[in-house]
Amino acid sequence: EFDRQTAKNVASVIKDSFDSGVISENTEIAILNIKDGSEIERGFSAPGHIESALADPVSFTEMVRAVSGSGRFPSLTAIPVDEEGYFYRASDGESKRVENFDHIFVATDYALIRVIPARGFTDGDYDPRANYENYLLYTVDFTRLAHVSEYGEYGLFKFY
Repeated sequence: EFDRQTAKNVASVIKDSFDSGVISENTEIAILNIKDGSEIERGFSAPGHIESALADPVSFTEMVRAVSGSGRFPSLTAIPVDEEGYFYRASDGESKRVENFDHIFVATDYALIRVIPARGFTDGDYDPRANYENYLLYTVDFTRLAHVSEYGEYGLFKFY
């Protein structure tokens, strides 16, 4: 049930962007910081035992298409952020890196917000020789919302 409600909320926001021409069917979209329904409904995490529809991009996209009543939806990848701020680890490969998506939406407790990633920016010291990428995530009205650091083995997310 949690996955279905999440899909309805995502469908509504994505449909608005789709209808306004911001995105198209061929767009790759990440929904960052989305809650993983399997963890919430059970109250604990049991990787590999019970998966929610959010765990697989094809399943998640098809669920959103089904609840929206439209087959014309872009490819969606739900990317939960764990309690330590990690949104991918080495076992995920590089499939969840920011540069792999045409558009990024960030889930908050109250909304799903389209953001614009500004690559290479950071609040602290930046060493361009290091093996990582930094992104500041801005809302479409240029309000700084979050910061992403991507290293070879993991990615970290934090709100401002």
